[in-house]
Amino acid sequence: MKNIHVFFGISLVFIVNQTYASVKIAIPEAQWQFTLQHISLDTTDAAKQIKPDEQPLVIQLKPLLKAQKYQQAHNTLRTQLPASPSIALLLLQGQVAMQLNEYAIARQAYTKAIEQSPELIDAHRALALIALRQQNTDSAKKHIQKAIQLGAQDAQLFGQLAYIHVKTDSPWSAVSGYRQALLLQPHNEQWERGLLHALVASGSINEAQTLIKQILNTTNDDSDLWLYHAQLSLQNDNPKQALRSMEIALRNGEKAAANLVLAAQLHMQHGSGQRAVDLFRKAIEKDKRFINEVLQGISFFLQENASVKIQPLMKTLETQSAKLDTHSRSRFYLYRAFMAQHKNKHEEAQKYLLKAVSEDNNNGQALFETARHFDERNQKERAAAYYVRATVIPNVAEQALIAHAQMEINHKNYTKALQLLRDAYDKNPQRHDLLQNIRQLEQIALSQ
Repeated sequence: MKNIHVFFGISLVFIVNQTYASVKIAIPEAQWQFTLQHISLDTTDAAKQIKPDEQPLVIQLKPLLKAQKYQQAHNTLRTQLPASPSIALLLLQGQVAMQLNEYAIARQAYTKAIEQSPELIDAHRALALIALRQQNTDSAKKHIQKAIQLGAQDAQLFGQLAYIHVKTDSPWSAVSGYRQALLLQPHNEQWERGLLHALVASGSINEAQTLIKQILNTTNDDSDLWLYHAQLSLQNDNPKQALRSMEIALRNGEKAAANLVLAAQLHMQHGSGQRAVDLFRKAIEKDKRFINEVLQGISFFLQENASVKIQPLMKTLETQSAKLDTHSRSRFYLYRAFMAQHKNKHEEAQKYLLKAVSEDNNNGQALFETARHFDERNQKERAAAYYVRATVIPNVAEQALIAHAQMEINHKNYTKALQLLRDAYDKNPQRHDLLQNIRQLEQIALSQ
């Protein structure tokens, strides 16, 4: 009688996404600096002129302001401000309070100034800045738009408005605002980077690439810019260019664990496997939350590239194994078992397989591999026990049933094998090869 073989397979290989458009690189949020124009006490604007009875107070304040003694100026204003101060004094009080981050007092002063003169651009501009610093985008937007309606046309206002649109997920409006800011203040680095961010967020990849090339011509040692360049390359499905940009960012000081992991994954497919191992090791030392990606990388190397030396990475994981959750620790022991198997160290492999199962009895791969280990050593009862346990884990149930059936066939227990194959076929009726095996076994069982 010829041998019957039922073919099955289980893949542990991790492949980096071949479509990179949805990959997001961890780019630090830009820190925008918005400034308030200086308000002078020496003004020809009648609405902002000091009242005669306020002159003694102004004489006290001028040397304090010149010496930047804002706390003393603030205290003087708080104790000596007239009951009905002029707009000029209110604007000055607001500015001094803002220097000390006393935003409630500043807001009150500017609001009183607007009550006297609703079309006071400086007050609207200041209230917008206070709202921005307090993350109140609705209020900031209202005052910026009012200032623009009143005739203010400067880069700061348009830049601030664009920033608000970025924060409120309106990238197309942000693009318009930053372009207007650049029109009024060309080559301003802050507006260029804001426009770049808005273009990326709006999906205008080609325009963003043109802009970032222009910026990199003058500033080529900024890691954040190279991260943007890598992001754009991924969105254009150019992973090799993205990898080159990521490496430049790393050389310029980029250290975020998420980006180390992504660079490692890109190296797995398009660069150096050994470099990937080194990056994975650095990433997990910084942040163990990326353990899943690191373990997937190890799985890839174990099956796809035997020449890559992953032992340093495994040692790093071993030093942190106590900090891992049980599922991650189980996977780590499973891969230790694979490494031992590759070296034909079967007793060591068995030790780690049993550890993997002990750590997480829902690790289907560990159960399946443990069953196969005992199967290959002709320990039928122990193998069967683990095959049965694996059949209740969805991602390996079919493979476990088929492998168990093959073991029963090898021991000429065709009735049991038939039952297992039928269960496997019920799980996947598209497996026509199983149906052929079942019919063949039925004939053999009948002939016994």
